[in-house]
Amino acid sequence: MLTIKFIRGLKWLCQSNYYISLIITLLLAVLLMSGDDELININPGLYGPLAYNLIIMLVYIFISELCILYYCLIKNNYKAVFIVGLFLLLIIPSLQFYGKINHILIDQNLFYVFIYTGFSHICYGAWSFFSWNKTAELENYP
Repeated sequence: MLTIKFIRGLKWLCQSNYYISLIITLLLAVLLMSGDDELININPGLYGPLAYNLIIMLVYIFISELCILYYCLIKNNYKAVFIVGLFLLLIIPSLQFYGKINHILIDQNLFYVFIYTGFSHICYGAWSFFSWNKTAELENYP
């Protein structure tokens, strides 16, 4: 029954990775709102009001993440997380375009954050597509 243990472990890995990405998004939003720019270099002195647009965008993303998590917990359906992951990955070219038209340099660490959170959302959302009826069987399996 190594297969059952492997599937349970994979489910746990996808789920914990998703929650870690939520925590990273929270920490990033809090750090940027507090003015700490050690992880992501957004300097309001360099960019002026445009830097605050990026910070507010990250706060809105975190608030929407909480709303989506609440919805998924109530409905017990995490398929919407897959779509959110796709949108998080689509933010990357949008940020590049935003930086290009406003002539500002966007820190590469911000792209890495969106790549990680986007793929963790996609993995966890894809898990709910493939195991919608098998998860209950796995939970009841000795």
